[in-house]
Amino acid sequence: ASLRGVVDRIEVCDTGSVDSTARIAEDAGAHLSFCEWRDDFGWARNQVLERSRDAWFVLWIDADERLECADPVLLRRTLATFAGSVDAISLEVQNVGRDDEDSDHHFSFRTLRIFRATETVFEGALHEVVRDARTRRPLETVDLDLAGLRHHGYTTETINQRSKRARNLELARAEYERTGGEKEALDYARSLSLAGGDAATALRLIDEALSGAETMSAGGRAHLRGLAGNLALRL
Repeated sequence: ASLRGVVDRIEVCDTGSVDSTARIAEDAGAHLSFCEWRDDFGWARNQVLERSRDAWFVLWIDADERLECADPVLLRRTLATFAGSVDAISLEVQNVGRDDEDSDHHFSFRTLRIFRATETVFEGALHEVVRDARTRRPLETVDLDLAGLRHHGYTTETINQRSKRARNLELARAEYERTGGEKEALDYARSLSLAGGDAATALRLIDEALSGAETMSAGGRAHLRGLAGNLALRL
């Protein structure tokens, strides 16, 4: 519902829901497709991206997120103005949670969510990123404040209900063991922290992520150091 008046088409890929997701999507007018779940968010998103190549820009959003846009007409005019000259646009995402044990996961951050529909690809099994399909390099991104997202997926109730901690931890561990990069180290550390896992291992992983954080924003580095501080206190 939050996308009405903003986008021309909604593509939904169902990876095995057992509730009313498919019916709700179809009733809302979305184009619905199905694919198997392979423990790989990047692969699943690419299935949808292939059906969206006719667009100028793609906005990607999860079912537990809501788009906030005060002026959809202005947003669409802005995107049309820069189509062909801007590769990607970052929006602010606000994580919505409760003031309890997961309070260290309540934060806002900017991330790429709108990008050109052609010659792009998702990479990463967990916390996937968009890259140029030809060079595999990150897209050049500009900030935009005409829209933002609210993410409800990390409230304690939702996490416990979906066994989200265990799922993310297994995906993050497998991806880290496969590639061992700074991003994978951060994803593994965050999943360990959220699941209440070994704090010493999570702290070591954050040190790995910080060692390759030269290109990260000051806010991103501050967030990593904040996570490291919380882990140190637990130890």
